Amino acid sequence: MDPNAIIERHPKFYFPSGDIVLATKLAPQADDSEGPPRYQVFRVHKFLLALRSTVFSNLFADADGAASNELSYDGVPLVELHGDNTQDFALLLSYLYEPESSLAFRHHDPNTPITVSGVVRLADKYLLEPLRKRLISEVVQDWPTTLREWDIQQANIHAISAVTTLRDAPYLDRGPPLCDVIPEPASAIVFAQEFVCPEILPAAFYRLLQIPFDDDWSLRVHSAPYSSQSLARWSLLDRDNLARYIHGLHAVESYIPDSRNFVFMECIPKMWEGEPDSPCYEYVRYMFSVLGRRRGGQAGRDPLRWLADCEDHYGISELSEKYPKGLCEDCCAAVALQVPVERQRVWRELLPKWFQLE
Repeated sequence: MDPNAIIERHPKFYFPSGDIVLATKLAPQADDSEGPPRYQVFRVHKFLLALRSTVFSNLFADADGAASNELSYDGVPLVELHGDNTQDFALLLSYLYEPESSLAFRHHDPNTPITVSGVVRLADKYLLEPLRKRLISEVVQDWPTTLREWDIQQANIHAISAVTTLRDAPYLDRGPPLCDVIPEPASAIVFAQEFVCPEILPAAFYRLLQIPFDDDWSLRVHSAPYSSQSLARWSLLDRDNLARYIHGLHAVESYIPDSRNFVFMECIPKMWEGEPDSPCYEYVRYMFSVLGRRRGGQAGRDPLRWLADCEDHYGISELSEKYPKGLCEDCCAAVALQVPVERQRVWRELLPKWFQLE
């Protein structure tokens, strides 16, 4: 360590009873880039860190073995932790000293993947598997891994969005902008790939489809407190992930369910020349056209939503105007039965295929 280094004691993890000082190098400030290096030091207890981590145990053993040449600070040995980020290391110590009360992250915080990534890397470095699992679970639990969980989360998002856009109740506390209270997909994708939690990737990529490419996280500083705008950290995505996004976008926009699965057997087209399609079959095809194609924009990129809307097809004015008789009783039942099946197929089979996650 540079003898001219500026040393700052950590305000929380500098214990007078500690028997070793660990130093992490601070990033240089813009106004003193030419000055001496700055370090933040943590005075901690060797037994506690060594008990949790064999890496720390070996580190301290090596330091004890080189006692004659070791650095010291405030009367105890000093060890520099090369490459460790100061804030990340402080979070790691929070877990070691306060495992039950520390590391409490807000549910659906869009910053969680970025906040914990560095600490997960330190957990890997120091072989702290319980900490690693806990931090990864903080990110994973914010993302649905089943269709039911997706529907619940979407309902919550729509409710929050509805509240933030109320204009007839100026007295109502509409809360923070929507982007601050829902998980952010791009950072979650990068996190999942680095730390091997692929179960959240289908939902994260699918959520990304619902966000216009122009709605970048950089716009957050300009968002009104009650904005209902969803944002994404697009700049975090590398070429491969952008390719997955584009592949998924084209697949979703070209997706058309097989109308034959949504009508009763007697109403399925007979497929021989000259035989007209049944009114029920034409009705179902037009229903998909109205809900999937004509909606366009971001709504057209959400087949899970417009498939669910098919369950209320009798409330769609375009359908009732063109087909006033609607569906026969058997085909109406077929639609009600097949919509949940098709939505599960989209979730379980098509999303991984569309985004090349298989």
